[in-house]
Amino acid sequence: MTLPSMLRVGPLTLSPPVILAPMAGVTTLVMRRSCERAGAGATFTEMISSAAAFRSVPSALAMFERGLPGKPYAVQIVGADPHEMGYTAHLAASRGVEWIDINMGCPAKDIIRSGSGVALMRDPERAAAIVRAVRASAPDTIPVTVKIRAGWDEASLNAPGFARRMVDAGACAVTVHGRTRAQVFTGRSNPEHIAAVVRAVDVPVIANGDVDSAEAAVSLLQRTGAAGVMIGRASWGNPWLFAACRAAFLGEPAPLPPDAAARFAAMRATFAEILDSQPDRPAELKLTEIQKTLAWMSSSLPGGRVFRNAVFRAPDPAAVRALVDELERAQPI
Repeated sequence: MTLPSMLRVGPLTLSPPVILAPMAGVTTLVMRRSCERAGAGATFTEMISSAAAFRSVPSALAMFERGLPGKPYAVQIVGADPHEMGYTAHLAASRGVEWIDINMGCPAKDIIRSGSGVALMRDPERAAAIVRAVRASAPDTIPVTVKIRAGWDEASLNAPGFARRMVDAGACAVTVHGRTRAQVFTGRSNPEHIAAVVRAVDVPVIANGDVDSAEAAVSLLQRTGAAGVMIGRASWGNPWLFAACRAAFLGEPAPLPPDAAARFAAMRATFAEILDSQPDRPAELKLTEIQKTLAWMSSSLPGGRVFRNAVFRAPDPAAVRALVDELERAQPI
């Protein structure tokens, strides 16, 4: 199989066909821009609650932030009410959003209790109504896509038929996570569940699940016949993964993995960018993002465990900066 160098989603062209998954509490503006600079073809906001957007909750509205110029401005929305989802799509369009994805795969209990996320895979009529409402509320130039799972459990692997229903309702691409809701994030993602959707629909399918290296991304496309890949948890603190995937898909030489100096440079740049971006964002939220992101980025460094234990107790950014300096001084020569 010849690897695709690009992915078309409606009028958008993504190169390489490698996307950062939307993740609650993770895909902040700074993380998204970091992954875009490293080579991601597109990134998504954290999933935005349509119920919160409909009620103008400030924290939900603050998530409507685009990444770097030249990259698709993509958001993911979640909800169970077609009217609220349609309103949120209209709001997104008014803010310049260029791609709207509908979350039909989140396995979190609070999301399922509301009837949204992967719960919609058990209610295809409502799911289709949501797709139609979102499609009708946004200009035709904005692609509407859905993100689903293999099914609720091994006894209800309904992704192929469900995907067809969503395409018939107006979705122009489908992302499939190869786990069931019952698995949550345990066990292994099954590529065959993704391949079954590829065979069932005539729109691009994006494969998601267990992509933690360029080799894994290539293998997943080869095994499924998908048009692109989406990367989730392996991206935490690891924008270099997108550089490796970009090289693999565009036929470029593989980049060297980052050494300690590159990691510390990235940690300091990320620290500064979080502090400097979004001036109206509360300081405590910026501190939490700094702590979490730098903890991820320290994962492969000698002394990283001690650093991570200390960084979450740091009372302010200055204390975090001192811990980064201390960790760097402790690195073997």
